[in-house]
Amino acid sequence: MARFQVMAYRKTLKRQRLVILDEDIALMIAQECEEEEDISITELHDALKGCLEKLKSHDRELLLHRYWSKTQLKDYAITAKSSIGSLKIRLFRIRGTLKKCINHKLETANSPQS
Repeated sequence: MARFQVMAYRKTLKRQRLVILDEDIALMIAQECEEEEDISITELHDALKGCLEKLKSHDRELLLHRYWSKTQLKDYAITAKSSIGSLKIRLFRIRGTLKKCINHKLETANSPQS
């Protein structure tokens, strides 16, 4: 259910030319939603947005290229003077960082205030 909601929300954003989620990231978020059913899509979206803002500019640039650009990663590798393999490793690490950040934000937001 969560997966379909995330995908529907992504489709709505795409129609508005506001797509900020790659399908891989959307599926990762949907899996998290299934595990944490009490989390709303809006909370998840807000957490992702906040975490993206915390990234270093060069990491955010790589994500933008990978998930929003029509050009291939090898073209970016040439521009960045880096190998495709190292960019893939960076993307893997960035996605891990985003996942930890999102989980932390959601846990913090959903924890009872003392």
